[in-house]
Amino acid sequence: MTVLFADVVGFTSRAEQMDPEDVRALLSPFYARLRAELERFGGTVEKFIGDAVMALFGAPSAHEDDPERAVLAALAIRDWVRGKSGSRSGWPSIPGRRS
Repeated sequence: MTVLFADVVGFTSRAEQMDPEDVRALLSPFYARLRAELERFGGTVEKFIGDAVMALFGAPSAHEDDPERAVLAALAIRDWVRGKSGSRSGWPSIPGRRS
Protein backbone atom coordinates (compact mmCIF):
# COMPACT_ATOMS: atom_id res chain seq x y z
CA MET A 1 0.00 0.00 0.00
CA THR A 2 1.12 3.54 -0.78
CA VAL A 3 -0.09 6.60 1.12
CA LEU A 4 -0.13 10.03 -0.50
CA PHE A 5 -0.36 13.26 1.46
CA ALA A 6 -0.77 16.57 -0.38
CA ASP A 7 -1.00 20.06 1.05
CA VAL A 8 -1.04 23.49 -0.61
CA VAL A 9 1.95 25.52 0.57
CA GLY A 10 0.87 28.85 2.03
CA PHE A 11 -2.84 28.16 1.98
CA THR A 12 -3.41 28.02 5.74
CA SER A 13 -2.02 31.50 6.39
CA ARG A 14 -4.10 32.88 3.52
CA ALA A 15 -7.26 31.08 4.71
CA GLU A 16 -6.87 32.56 8.18
CA GLN A 17 -7.45 35.98 6.63
CA MET A 18 -10.60 34.91 4.76
CA ASP A 19 -14.23 34.47 5.78
CA PRO A 20 -15.10 30.82 6.46
CA GLU A 21 -17.70 30.88 3.66
CA ASP A 22 -15.05 32.04 1.18
CA VAL A 23 -12.67 29.30 2.30
CA ARG A 24 -15.40 26.70 1.85
CA ALA A 25 -16.25 28.08 -1.61
CA LEU A 26 -12.59 27.83 -2.57
CA LEU A 27 -12.07 24.34 -1.16
CA SER A 28 -15.18 22.65 -2.58
CA PRO A 29 -13.98 22.59 -6.21
CA PHE A 30 -10.46 21.83 -4.93
CA TYR A 31 -11.72 18.71 -3.15
CA ALA A 32 -13.65 17.61 -6.23
CA ARG A 33 -10.63 18.02 -8.51
CA LEU A 34 -8.27 16.25 -6.11
CA ARG A 35 -10.68 13.34 -5.74
CA ALA A 36 -11.00 13.09 -9.53
CA GLU A 37 -7.22 13.11 -10.08
CA LEU A 38 -6.59 10.58 -7.32
CA GLU A 39 -9.30 8.23 -8.58
CA ARG A 40 -8.07 8.60 -12.16
CA PHE A 41 -4.82 6.96 -11.05
CA GLY A 42 -6.49 4.33 -8.88
CA GLY A 43 -6.28 6.09 -5.52
CA THR A 44 -8.91 6.29 -2.80
CA VAL A 45 -9.39 9.43 -0.72
CA GLU A 46 -9.09 8.54 2.94
CA LYS A 47 -9.77 12.08 4.21
CA PHE A 48 -9.49 15.80 3.60
CA ILE A 49 -8.08 17.97 6.38
CA GLY A 50 -8.28 21.67 5.54
CA ASP A 51 -6.40 22.04 2.27
CA ALA A 52 -4.65 18.67 2.71
CA VAL A 53 -5.65 15.27 1.43
CA MET A 54 -4.66 11.76 2.45
CA ALA A 55 -5.14 9.09 -0.20
CA LEU A 56 -4.42 5.39 -0.40
CA PHE A 57 -3.16 3.46 -3.40
CA GLY A 58 -3.48 -0.28 -3.12
CA ALA A 59 -6.66 -0.38 -1.05
CA PRO A 60 -8.91 -2.20 -1.41
CA SER A 61 -6.98 -3.89 -4.25
CA ALA A 62 -3.19 -3.78 -4.52
CA HIS A 63 -1.41 -3.19 -7.81
CA GLU A 64 2.25 -3.71 -8.50
CA ASP A 65 2.56 -0.12 -9.66
CA ASP A 66 0.75 1.62 -6.78
CA PRO A 67 3.78 3.79 -5.92
CA GLU A 68 4.02 4.98 -9.53
CA ARG A 69 0.28 5.69 -9.63
CA ALA A 70 0.61 7.81 -6.48
CA VAL A 71 3.46 9.82 -8.01
CA LEU A 72 1.53 10.39 -11.23
CA ALA A 73 -1.49 11.56 -9.25
CA ALA A 74 0.69 13.90 -7.17
CA LEU A 75 2.21 15.41 -10.31
CA ALA A 76 -1.23 15.92 -11.87
CA ILE A 77 -2.44 17.63 -8.71
CA ARG A 78 0.66 19.82 -8.54
CA ASP A 79 0.27 20.88 -12.17
CA TRP A 80 -3.39 21.75 -11.66
CA VAL A 81 -2.70 23.77 -8.49
CA ARG A 82 0.18 25.60 -10.18
CA GLY A 83 -2.19 26.56 -12.97
CA LYS A 84 -4.60 27.99 -10.39
CA SER A 85 -2.02 29.74 -8.19
CA GLY A 86 -1.53 33.45 -8.39
CA SER A 87 -4.71 33.89 -10.41
CA ARG A 88 -7.81 35.68 -9.19
CA SER A 89 -9.05 32.32 -7.95
CA GLY A 90 -7.79 33.04 -4.43
CA TRP A 91 -5.00 30.45 -4.52
CA PRO A 92 -1.63 31.54 -3.16
CA SER A 93 1.30 31.65 -5.53
CA ILE A 94 3.06 28.30 -5.75
CA PRO A 95 6.81 28.62 -6.32
CA GLY A 96 8.12 26.54 -9.19
CA ARG A 97 10.13 23.69 -7.76
CA ARG A 98 12.29 21.72 -10.14
CA SER A 99 14.05 18.48 -9.40
